[in-house]
Amino acid sequence: MPHRIRIKQRSATSWLRRLRYRLSRLAGARLQKSQRIYVVEINGHRFKRTIQPDSYTAECIERSLEAFAESDRLPGVAIQYERELWVEFIDGERLKSADGEVVRAVAELFSILHRNNPRLVATDETRFGTRLRRSLRFLHRVGVLNADVYADLREAAQRLQPTSVWVGYEYTDAILKNFIVAADDGRTCAIDVESLAADELIGMGYAKASQFWLGEYKAEFLEHLSGHGGPDFRPYLPFVELYFLSQWMQRAFIEQKWRFVDASRFEPFRGPSDRDAQSVR
Repeated sequence: MPHRIRIKQRSATSWLRRLRYRLSRLAGARLQKSQRIYVVEINGHRFKRTIQPDSYTAECIERSLEAFAESDRLPGVAIQYERELWVEFIDGERLKSADGEVVRAVAELFSILHRNNPRLVATDETRFGTRLRRSLRFLHRVGVLNADVYADLREAAQRLQPTSVWVGYEYTDAILKNFIVAADDGRTCAIDVESLAADELIGMGYAKASQFWLGEYKAEFLEHLSGHGGPDFRPYLPFVELYFLSQWMQRAFIEQKWRFVDASRFEPFRGPSDRDAQSVR
């Protein structure tokens, strides 16, 4: 006898955001993510149903999540089929502001990600240096960076690039709303599954958090992170920060998020720095 299954589904995206997405797609005005997200309830159990741009993307996210299946800090995979990926819904309260406790909890979460098979790789064998130079060139050509700033940043990109970098798992969209305190036991979890990246430059998550919410807690976060025994990217932190900023601002430009397109954010990288890149020993 078949089970009686009750299925309820609601969009996890606001109607205004969906309307803006459809209108911008029709007008060809800007680039936006094409994924869709729903919360599905079956027999009283909730899942997050994500519809990715293609099956390859869904499979990549599934593989990354499965690498942390035992950690309970990320949603577990329920099923992946073609371009759909269903994950467990973690009930909890989103983080809203930073304090010492939040900084310690998020740093602990990042350490779990960073300690999962990190690799020390010669920087010239990675994509990061090339992408940094490409993004800076784009920002100059579209008028964000004037000639003087662009020249200084090209020099900085070369000067700050270390001999080798740590590559591995990273949570790239490290803004507060993408973390929750789980209702069942109070652990801090990352819930935006698309932000878990494999083969990424370790430190990118910190770089974004430092732009958005870490503020006075930057040094404390790094100390907590290093205290858990993960790979230490601090010797070449300026390179990580410059790489992140170039990628983030380029994307903000093409998505027309003008409040983030601000050349003054690059000022700390112009001219010599006491924290010049070093080889990782």
